[in-house]
Amino acid sequence: MTATILGNREELSPRIRLAASETRRIGVGGFTLRGDHRRFLGSLPFETIHMIAFLLEVKKFKYLHLHGLAPYRGEATIREMDFFRDYNPDEW
Repeated sequence: MTATILGNREELSPRIRLAASETRRIGVGGFTLRGDHRRFLGSLPFETIHMIAFLLEVKKFKYLHLHGLAPYRGEATIREMDFFRDYNPDEW
């Protein structure tokens, strides 16, 4: 799977968004499944992207958990994403 995560200058961090009483956005990205092709394109608040990139570089995160709607015609809207250091399939 290929995952591309971009910094979005228009997106506010959850802390600021709640303080500003803005509505929650529909999703954080999209997932495409076509044959052997798997691709995730997502966005995070721009202020967090540097920290996430650093933590990925020093291998603090190894797994990306995507949660969203069921795929329809090979595409799905991803509503949440989480980064994990360890993965235990028994927890899911």
